[in-house]
Amino acid sequence: MDSAIKTTEKVETRDVDTILTDENATVDELMYASGGESVGEQVETTTTGTSFEDVFGANAETVGVSLGIVALVSLIIALVAFFTITMKKKAPKGKFMNYLREFLNFRRVWVASILKFIYLFFATLLTIGSIVMMFFGGEHVAQMIIICLLVLVFGNVLLRVGFEMTMITIGLWENTNDMRAILVNDKEAPDEEEIVEIEENEETEE
Repeated sequence: MDSAIKTTEKVETRDVDTILTDENATVDELMYASGGESVGEQVETTTTGTSFEDVFGANAETVGVSLGIVALVSLIIALVAFFTITMKKKAPKGKFMNYLREFLNFRRVWVASILKFIYLFFATLLTIGSIVMMFFGGEHVAQMIIICLLVLVFGNVLLRVGFEMTMITIGLWENTNDMRAILVNDKEAPDEEEIVEIEENEETEE
C-alpha cells in the first residue's frame, strides 16, 4: 500500500494500456493494471475516508440541525425533571410519580438483579462446560478430567468471590438506603402523645 502511494506521487494517473506497454513499470503498477483501473483511481478508492456528508449525503445539514434540536429539547426535559422530581423533598402524589422519583434518585437500582443473573449464567456455564469437556479428552482422558475438575472447583470459587466483592458494595448501599427510609418514616409517623390527642378528639366528637 505504501509503495503504491509512493508510485502515484511520481505518476499522477496512468492508464492500464500505458502501464502494460511500459518496460519500466513496477510490480505494484502491473498489479493495479491487472485489476482494470488506473493507479490514481485505485489509490483514491483505498485512501478516501468516510465523512458525515458521505453518510447522509444531501441531508447532512438537515440531520445536523435535527440532532441539535433533539439535544436542546433533551436538555430542557432533563432540567425540568431534575428540579421538579429529583430535587423535590416532599413525596409526590401517585404511585407512578413516587416510583419515578425513587428511580431518578437511584433509590431503586437494577444492577443487583443484573449481576445476579450474570453470576447464575457464568456459574452454570462453568459447571456444565467443565462436566461436558471431561468426555472430550481423547487419549488424555485423565489429564482432561483433572483440568476440568480444577476449572469446575476453582473457577466457581473465583467467580463467586468476584461477584461477592461487588455485591458487598451494593449491599452496603442498599442497607444505607433502607436505614434512611426507616428514619424518614419515623419522622413522619406521629409520636405517642399525638396518637393520644387524636384518640381523645375522636371520642369528644362522638
